[in-house]
Amino acid sequence: GRCGDEIMVWVYSSETSTRGDAISIMWLSPFDPDDFACCNTLVGNSIFWLFNESSMSILEFDLDRQCLAKVEVPPEVIDLDISVRDECQFLIMLAEGGELGFLILEGFNARIWKRKVKCDGNTGWVLRNTMKLHLPLKRAHRYHSEIVGFAEDYNVVFIATGGGVVFMVHLESAQFKKLPQKLGYRTCYPFTSFCTAGKCNAYSCREN
Repeated sequence: GRCGDEIMVWVYSSETSTRGDAISIMWLSPFDPDDFACCNTLVGNSIFWLFNESSMSILEFDLDRQCLAKVEVPPEVIDLDISVRDECQFLIMLAEGGELGFLILEGFNARIWKRKVKCDGNTGWVLRNTMKLHLPLKRAHRYHSEIVGFAEDYNVVFIATGGGVVFMVHLESAQFKKLPQKLGYRTCYPFTSFCTAGKCNAYSCREN
């Protein structure tokens, strides 16, 4: 939540059915409440949110220390021209090695940055991977893409293209699967179902 120039967080405990005291940080940059609608990502013991505002930045909540901090985005994002940035899609994610990652999707070109600790003890961003998504699209659908969901446990992103076509893309291998087109997706909320260990038949034990 927000109160004046402060962003505030409360931690709710399901064990005690209570929430803790407010934890706040000064955040002078204006933002729209809809900025919170973006995906949040758990990396280690911290939760991260991406604020897609005029001065894009990342908010970190450390669950162990119970504190908030502002994290700078990769330098490429800061240097992007506004008109170019408006054509891009951005996503915070879990990178290789359990570090914070940052995806830049420009059309169907993807660049993945990774935040890591440098030898001097400070943290910074390094470009980890670049890839071209070779999705089977009609010519009229090639120049528009939008991130509509993310499955952080598997690093799978859902990308909507022109004509209502949505692909499920694995960010490490670039393998993809086209979702049924008739459903008219706006946002994807992926989930996984599990079965308990032990004997079960083929009809009752499955993973989606």
